[in-house]
Amino acid sequence: KQHIVESNYERPEDKFCTDIFYDFSPILILLNSLTDFKKSHKRKFWYNINRSKKLISNEIGSYSFKKYYDNEAIDLLPSIRKIFLDRWKNDYTTFSWKHEKGFLKFEHAIKEIVSKFNNDKFDVSIIQLDNDSTILAYSLGFQLQNTYHFFMHNVNINYNKSRYSLGTVLLDYMIRDFIENDKINIFDFMLGLNNYKLKWTKQKKQIFWRVETKRKIVFLPIH
Repeated sequence: KQHIVESNYERPEDKFCTDIFYDFSPILILLNSLTDFKKSHKRKFWYNINRSKKLISNEIGSYSFKKYYDNEAIDLLPSIRKIFLDRWKNDYTTFSWKHEKGFLKFEHAIKEIVSKFNNDKFDVSIIQLDNDSTILAYSLGFQLQNTYHFFMHNVNINYNKSRYSLGTVLLDYMIRDFIENDKINIFDFMLGLNNYKLKWTKQKKQIFWRVETKRKIVFLPIH
């Protein structure tokens, strides 16, 4: 068996485990208040985000930030997939959503995961136009214990202009919402030291590729 793990991931007693460094995952430790959060970045950083928000409202239309959990989030997946397909129509991606069979398999897997949740959540966050419910940007993730895992995200290709910074605006709303409303202490950006992640945090953790093999007891003959 081979899979990705964090450095402190449990090692099964019945298996030999070899962990090989794979990549870094940026993490943002969420502060206790929005006031502290605002102090964590320079004034120009917030100016640029607020400017993008105003441009979106003035040039596209009024919009809202919304969050959906578990089954309500699953119901939104077909609409989100349409944005995904528009984005990747002419580009290669290994993600399964390009094909109906792959999407249905993903949807089924999420339903299975959600059915086993207790206090954890499957989370879909979106920026949506108020007049016709057009989704401008989305994020799929998982709230597991005290950590949010930023699993998958994209912006609507029809509104993907640098001056709008839709991805950054969405992240701003998400992080603020976690600070105010959810019992989340860590925002895990997941694999890759991308610039859009590092503008929020400089902290990172190591991720490893684990190879597991079964322990075998070999009996040697005694002469």
